[in-house]
Amino acid sequence: MFFVIQLMYTLTIFIMVAACTVNMTVRLKNLTAISSISKQKSTSFALVLVLAFNLIDYLIVSVNGMGFKNAVTAMYILENILEIAIVYVIIWMGREYKGKTQPRSLEGVFLLTMLMALCGDGFYAANSESVGDIVYALYMAGLNMIPIVILAVNVFSFWRHNKGGWKLNFADTYILIYSIFCIMLAVAITCNTIDSRTSYNFFVYDNEIYISFWLVFNIYNFIFVWKTLSVDDRTEAERIQSPEEKIRFLAEKYLLSQREIEIAQRLYEGKNNKEIAAELYLSLNTIKAHASNLYKKLGVANRIQAVQIIRGDGVPTISSTVNFESERQI
Repeated sequence: MFFVIQLMYTLTIFIMVAACTVNMTVRLKNLTAISSISKQKSTSFALVLVLAFNLIDYLIVSVNGMGFKNAVTAMYILENILEIAIVYVIIWMGREYKGKTQPRSLEGVFLLTMLMALCGDGFYAANSESVGDIVYALYMAGLNMIPIVILAVNVFSFWRHNKGGWKLNFADTYILIYSIFCIMLAVAITCNTIDSRTSYNFFVYDNEIYISFWLVFNIYNFIFVWKTLSVDDRTEAERIQSPEEKIRFLAEKYLLSQREIEIAQRLYEGKNNKEIAAELYLSLNTIKAHASNLYKKLGVANRIQAVQIIRGDGVPTISSTVNFESERQI
């Protein structure tokens, strides 16, 4: 059975290496893809972190029981750190796809969780006899609940964003499934870590369950990466349907800044400068300055033309029909 587990780990790692290779090729060669999510830095980070996790898992299985107790302990600690990092990157992936920045508060939460995991694991490794199994098990379970809750909130936000429905586009579906997978992963890692370092035994066949989970997860990753390279026969206008996709397409095409993206989103919604300034907590003059830069990048002269570009309606050929005086009053 040990040989079968090693073979499955080898296959799992091979599949993940293939997924990372395809993803890196898409990014570095700037190949055509059906979704911009395949070219995001966060997506590449997520795949590489999963690969690193698989490699460490393989090493643990291979050397466990050979007298390398300190090395195995260090690898378990590193795995807990990687688990938290993977969850952080999943959140980053979704926000990057939506054109949003990662909030500092969220970075602080994950950094603090990592430090707590590092300190807790290190302390248990040095004082396992005095700590006790039940204390360590409760500590690890409580600590891993933090990323699980954050991922659960992320899944709920997708449901709420789609007004209670589950009709998602290609990228949204990937992020949603990835989040659900990672919730399952966090639970599996918690149980597996407690099983391996205490007298508890939540899973009778924990190694078999664990590697089966990773194999399915990595096959899914490879299918996603490969699917992004599928030929898309739709026209550009047909592909870009949702407001988020239109804004994201413009951001990539015209190299818009984050602030210009935020203003473009609100122009799409029909808001004027005062409303935009109130929402972004900026002065009216600051909004006008950013809007002016946005117009220049889009190659238009005024708000009306910018809105038409953003909404995909094109720019009027006769600019004299635009009421510039009324626009200055907005």
